Amino acid sequence: MPELTIDIIITFFALLFGSFVFSSAGFGIAIASSPFMLMTMDPKIMVIVINTVSLPLFVMIIVQNRHYIDYRSMLLPSISGIVGVPFGLIFFTKVSSIFLGILISILIISLALYTISFNNKPIKMNPFKFSVMAFITTAIVVSTGVGGALMGIAVISKGWGKNSIRGSLSLFYLLTEGLAVIGYLILNQYDSDIWILTSIGVIPVTVGFIIGSKVISRMKDESHKKYLLALLICAGSVPLLKEALKLFS
Repeated sequence: MPELTIDIIITFFALLFGSFVFSSAGFGIAIASSPFMLMTMDPKIMVIVINTVSLPLFVMIIVQNRHYIDYRSMLLPSISGIVGVPFGLIFFTKVSSIFLGILISILIISLALYTISFNNKPIKMNPFKFSVMAFITTAIVVSTGVGGALMGIAVISKGWGKNSIRGSLSLFYLLTEGLAVIGYLILNQYDSDIWILTSIGVIPVTVGFIIGSKVISRMKDESHKKYLLALLICAGSVPLLKEALKLFS
């Protein structure tokens, strides 16, 4: 029980920060919260908790930005993302928790470095490339919880406004991660601890949504893009710093 209490406390504040990032950016709940949750939590539990508790957050953002969602542009990527769900579930069930934890840390660091390298370079994202990116992103998110930044960067390259980015990505994640949660249930991945963590996690997710929405409403679109990139770099630098400190300890 003491271990569960520690997990609850860390999960609460990690999801508060993660949902704030997602609510203001349209992606990044896992890249922001997972570095902290991984300090005490089994990686597989963390993935399920994040992907489950994110669903109500997606719904709130979709309702808030329903008039800005680019439904036509998100049709093919959503279909590709749905196809990627089974691949993510298969990898999730086959991989060991130790390897998964290492992979998640590598992904977070890689995404931060990728963002730093390409933040000033335009990316030509035609419908085919967008759909491929959606498939890859979904497979990664379902299996590791991390990877939504790939779709975020793809959408930023299309020049959409902040409300369109937040609403369109939330719709995409609701469809794909909603199916993933059904998959976790079918595969009997939930236990009592996970249900407790996800139930409590709804509270910080809601608070983070409210704070993030207020922050983003005061930002211009161009400032918003820079803000998204800054959040990615800061969040991704947490595990990088953690691993660097280990080398000198």
